[in-house]
Amino acid sequence: MSVQTFSHYTDWHQHVTPVSYPVVCRRIKFCHPGYLDADRRENVLLRLPAVDQLSPQQLSVTNSDFGVQFGVAITACRIIACSRDGFLTEGARNGTKVDTTWDLVLFADKYFFHVTNNLEGEPQFDGYTRYAVCPSFRD
Repeated sequence: MSVQTFSHYTDWHQHVTPVSYPVVCRRIKFCHPGYLDADRRENVLLRLPAVDQLSPQQLSVTNSDFGVQFGVAITACRIIACSRDGFLTEGARNGTKVDTTWDLVLFADKYFFHVTNNLEGEPQFDGYTRYAVCPSFRD
């Protein structure tokens, strides 16, 4: 394996392939399924910027070019849910479970994070279960 050395920033910069990101970045919402209010608004756990490029196969089924990598999203949700294991769905109650690879890019506008309800890892998928979240990382 050969190693290239660059004597100046501009030399290095010539070898970088630029990626153009959207000027206004869309954000994907990740919500708690157990706290829907009467107006059917969701309780947003976090919003992540859609900066990961979709694969060519995904581009054929959506009109968006960017999304959030599944691994980043599920890890962030697990941290917010006090390190609980869980999974994502596209709907709060009886939504389609997102069953994908770690590096696939999510592109829907909203997902719900459900936690597993026991030590065997069985999913709690009724959409009514309320689980604790980490309210602050300052302490």
